[in-house]
Amino acid sequence: MIPDSFKQVMEEGECCVCGGPLKGSHINFVNLDKMVTWPFPAWGNILVDEPWQRAVAILCDNCVDEEKGVIKGEVKRALEIRDGAPVYHDVDELEDAPAITQKMVDGGGMFEDG
Repeated sequence: MIPDSFKQVMEEGECCVCGGPLKGSHINFVNLDKMVTWPFPAWGNILVDEPWQRAVAILCDNCVDEEKGVIKGEVKRALEIRDGAPVYHDVDELEDAPAITQKMVDGGGMFEDG
């Protein structure tokens, strides 16, 4: 079951790559390595203990190559859902989060020296 907030985004929202309407598309979420301060939607990796959440973008079907599993174009905005409505943030204005490495997943620690 799709939450009502996502239904509204899919009806009225815009693609975070091309800015086109999402209406009629599938829900195509992309995880971004950008830190966010909002609670929803955001993602984290359960294998890595990070003190922040990461941004999410939503793309229309035209901006996703389903066969190759790649994004066609550059993600320009991240999605926040506030009071049930979409709020977009320019990804260039969000702070970069470090890429998740295998060492971090293996328990090497993110904040460990050396």
